[in-house]
Amino acid sequence: MTNLATIGHNLPPTDEEILKEKLQERSQKDLALMGDILKSPIPEKIASDEDAKKAADFIEKIKTLEKSFEKAHKEEKDPYWNMGKVVDGFFKTRIKDLEDFRKKYSKPVNDFLTAKAEAEREAIRQREEKARQLAEQLAAEALAHEQGQVKDTANELMEAAVMAEAKADMLGDYASQTNNASLAKIRTESGVVLSQRTKWVGEIEDIGAIDLNILRHYFKEDSIQLAINAFVKDGHRDLPGVKIYQKASI
Repeated sequence: MTNLATIGHNLPPTDEEILKEKLQERSQKDLALMGDILKSPIPEKIASDEDAKKAADFIEKIKTLEKSFEKAHKEEKDPYWNMGKVVDGFFKTRIKDLEDFRKKYSKPVNDFLTAKAEAEREAIRQREEKARQLAEQLAAEALAHEQGQVKDTANELMEAAVMAEAKADMLGDYASQTNNASLAKIRTESGVVLSQRTKWVGEIEDIGAIDLNILRHYFKEDSIQLAINAFVKDGHRDLPGVKIYQKASI
């Protein structure tokens, strides 16, 4: 094995460096053959059966080398893959058990916070309703004073009505737009703060009713290609915007 440490570098080689060197040594012959293959000129055109036969033998040589690398890849990776699955199984199972238990334990707390937030929201709505009632009352009084030729008082009452209406609008907006986290939270003596997170989500109710044209901007090309591949595999041969043909390869 060659010396992996560089000049002035006294640290031992890392596991990654050791592995890379091991793979390099194992594949020396295949790497040399690969170098020769990749240096070979690619024919611009095959004009005779004889040339085609030579090319076929060379292509088979390339395929054989590919299989050799694939075999070595599997042999070298399998131990790490299997050990990785052991590590994943050990930790993921326990993480999942804890996550499931936490979700069950959190449900009554979540229900409590939801109720608390809704109670606060309802209290705000009641304040909104009182403000609107006050605005209507003041507006009615302003009209009465206006009809009674008490102009100064009528103007003051109308200004108060407008302010009460503005307050009602503000309370209504706050009740409808404020998330639960701002309306209800729990803070423990140890400093833990617990509140709800809310986000907009979309859940499928009737997949046949979804207008996919509206969502087309969000489809990745790879996902569309997978759908096209499945469409063609099912025997369909006509799709607007798609060229469907028999593609030859060896």
